[in-house]
Amino acid sequence: MTELAHDLLDGAADDVVRQLIVLAKSGDRFALRLVLDRVVPVRRDRRVDLAELRDVSTASDLVIACGQVIALAASGDLTLEESRAFMALLQQQRAAIDAADLHARVEALELELERERGRERDG
Repeated sequence: MTELAHDLLDGAADDVVRQLIVLAKSGDRFALRLVLDRVVPVRRDRRVDLAELRDVSTASDLVIACGQVIALAASGDLTLEESRAFMALLQQQRAAIDAADLHARVEALELELERERGRERDG
């Protein structure tokens, strides 16, 4: 909206919206369209409560969490689009788990190599 329009509606926006809703309820198709498009637009997404979704900190947790998401989609508690979004998040979590595991393995190998070198010098 332009600044001029905001200035004109300043303080009257609530009254204008109420009148628009009254017109829409009385059958004014243009008002109905405005209400549906502007006042109550279609939500593109929704907040989804997945409190029961398993905490994912290992690869085996990830397998269980993926199964839970699939079950929620199958039961209709999640849409396919929401399921895809959660699966993408789980994929990112898998990458983070893999990176952390790899880092721990490299550190363990470096420590073992350092010990081996220390034994060679001492031995």
